[in-house]
Order: sequence, then C-alpha cells, then structure tokens
Amino acid sequence: MKKILLSIVLFLSVDVFADFAEKGFREYKKGNKQKAKKLFEKSCKNKNPKGCYNLGYMYSVGEGGKLNKQKAKELYKKACDGKITKSCYKLGLLYDNGDGIRQDKQKAKILYKKACDGGYAKGCYNLGFMYSNGEGVIQNKRKAKILYEKACDGKITSGCYNLAILYDNGDGIKQDKQKAKELYANACDLGHVKACTSYRILNERKIKDKVKSADSIPIKLSKNFKKLKK
Repeated sequence: MKKILLSIVLFLSVDVFADFAEKGFREYKKGNKQKAKKLFEKSCKNKNPKGCYNLGYMYSVGEGGKLNKQKAKELYKKACDGKITKSCYKLGLLYDNGDGIRQDKQKAKILYKKACDGGYAKGCYNLGFMYSNGEGVIQNKRKAKILYEKACDGKITSGCYNLAILYDNGDGIKQDKQKAKELYANACDLGHVKACTSYRILNERKIKDKVKSADSIPIKLSKNFKKLKK
C-alpha cells in the first residue's frame, strides 16, 4: 500500500514540475519574460531539465534579467545531463566559441557528439565541421562525411552543401560528381543559395562536357604554338 501511495505522489510531483515549465513557456510567449524566468527557476529547482534549458537560454541572451553566460553554462549542463540534446549542443557552442566562458574545443567536441548521438542534427553538423577542418581534433574527412550525412538527413542545409563539396572535389573521399550534384540540389531545395549556384555550374559543366565528347576531335599542338594576342 505504501509503494502505491509513493508512486502516486511521484507522478503528481512530476506533473506539477512539468507544469511549471509549461506555464513558463506560455508566459514567455506572451512576452512576460520575468514571470517566465521565475517559473523556469521553480521547474529547474525541481529537477525538470526542460525548465533548466529554458532558464539557461534566457541567461545566455539576457532575457528577463542580466546576461550571464556562466549561469547559462551551469543550467545547460543540468539540462544536457537530463537528456535535453539541444542543451548539449548549446553548451557545446559556448565552449567552441569561448562565448563568455573559457574556450575548450575538446569539451565542445564531446558535447556535439552527445547531441548528435541523441539525434540533434546541428550537433552532427558542427562535429563534422570540426573533423573536416581539424578544429580541436585530428582532421578526418571520412568522419566529416558521415557526420555531414547525418546533418543532411536532419535537414541541415549546410550539412548537405558541405557534403556535396567533399564529393565534388574528391576531398578525402572518392570523387563523385553525380552525388555532388544531387546533394547541391537537395541543399538548394532547402534554401541554400550557394548550393543553387553550385548545382547550376556543375550541371552546365556536364552539358558542355557531353557536347565536347560528342563532336570535338583532339588537336595536337605544335611546339611553336603561341597564345593569340588579339
């Protein structure tokens, strides 16, 4: 009987704490930032990671009070530990950029990986970018490719675009112009302007190559051949 009563109390408690976060979010949407902040504080104190994340965000941008990146870091960590993958990503950004806290690329890498493993595509993209450029890690284009694929699957346009560039240039992976073209098209459809331009250039180049192979005969140039001056 005691076990049953305890379970009821726990479920009720969880609902109450979740309600603080939900009420806070409603107040935030209305523009009542200070009221929202107090509700998120109550939610976080009662170990609701959503409340911690929302409160961390408010501190990170200075809403409902003074901007405090250090406080945001602490709250993002609580939310990340509570399996809020977006919070792991946001904390990773703070460490990656040294934004109000000491820069630490290794911690950023770990947090991006945690976010990515939890299904948060932006974490996959940033981790892929680190591997592609050798930021805080040993450069590894193959790992970057895998991570950009995950980001692209998660509709991160830059993930599709950067993956297309790897295939287009054969940069650390096997060159595949057709795959690059498909990825440029995908990124373009998602609104990436540079990808639209790259798709058009690659498509036009392919058409020209087809024309050349169909009707041109290679001409052997003499040793005395010079560039035309006019």
